Amino acid sequence: MTLPRVRLAAAALAVALLAGCQDKSFGVLKGRVTFGGQPVKDGVIQFFPVARDAPTANCFIKDGEYTCRVPITKHRVVISSPQRSAGAKPSAAPTLDESRVTEAIPAKYNVKSELTIEVKRGEVEHNFDLAR
Repeated sequence: MTLPRVRLAAAALAVALLAGCQDKSFGVLKGRVTFGGQPVKDGVIQFFPVARDAPTANCFIKDGEYTCRVPITKHRVVISSPQRSAGAKPSAAPTLDESRVTEAIPAKYNVKSELTIEVKRGEVEHNFDLAR
């Protein structure tokens, strides 16, 4: 066998081994996030293990869609969509000015969230339809 074929065979073996050794303690959640029937344009969705037996998972919401790798366990779900306050202008040097940022999603879905989900192995579609 020539050296390029040996390298190709070794690479194929490595890919096959990695595919067979995937971490089975995570699932993939994907879906849509709407608020008042409209897609959440930009935001963050966070998954906090209820039993504190796994790491947290965070991912972005973009145009109402999210995909997130999440540990298999029961999670408290926190959904947030910080928005620039009306009339606030972007500055050349970004600073943390909380007076210029408001939360578009009610507290019952973030700081006071009681949303939960049980994450299973594999890829699962789960939509969050948040009411006003």
